[in-house]
Amino acid sequence: DAELEGNPFRTDWTGPFGIPPFAEIQSAHFKPAILKGILESRADIAAIVDNPEAPTFDNTILALERSGQSLNKVMNVFGNLSSTDTNPEIQALEAEIYPMLTRERDAVTFNPKLFARVKAVYDQKDRLGLDEQDARLLELTHRNFVRAGAGLSPEVQAEVAKINEELSGITTQYGQNLLAASKSFKL
Repeated sequence: DAELEGNPFRTDWTGPFGIPPFAEIQSAHFKPAILKGILESRADIAAIVDNPEAPTFDNTILALERSGQSLNKVMNVFGNLSSTDTNPEIQALEAEIYPMLTRERDAVTFNPKLFARVKAVYDQKDRLGLDEQDARLLELTHRNFVRAGAGLSPEVQAEVAKINEELSGITTQYGQNLLAASKSFKL
């Protein structure tokens, strides 16, 4: 928390349209804000999983949709800057952060209690009286869990998680190599 003092990611952005204060953001602000965002995201997920109430659209699907907001705030800026205005420090962070985020995403996806709650809501979708948008959110949430491997055995999930982490590292390296090649091109 001491590292987060004065960190622009831990304040409300008051600029027009909520635009990030890019002039205040330094490369050193990203990692502590991301780590704090991960901890908060974990707490959000734990609150959903540990909720003693029966799974509902509100306490499971909407809660899941709203989880990790501070992490999303940081990653939206990080992703944009690393794609448009990168530097060696940000590239080093990419190589560290993206595999870490992949592990976090897999931990959420492969959480059997969380998937059981999502599935319980999905299984009663026809009786919930959801409007079109909420029904679509429920459909996409369930589909994303299933396609990512939430219904697979723990052994297969571990294998998928290993592949996901490796792909994350390789994809980051590929993007950095492509950028370096583009920058070095001369006509």
